[in-house]
Amino acid sequence: MEWRIRKDSRTNEYVAEYGGKVESQPVGGGRLGYYMPAFIIYRMACFDTEKQAKAYVKNHPEG
Repeated sequence: MEWRIRKDSRTNEYVAEYGGKVESQPVGGGRLGYYMPAFIIYRMACFDTEKQAKAYVKNHPEG
């Protein structure tokens, strides 16, 4: 699990997201297909500045 901070292009807010990466791999169990790469978000918060987002991430290291 990790934090990432990104700027929302639609609202111009900074978004702090806590979640985990899913790597591309074949689907198990004899089924056809692949998992697509993704970032599964478990917690998020929106901020006006990047500084605020970084402070939030620093104060919440475990999500």
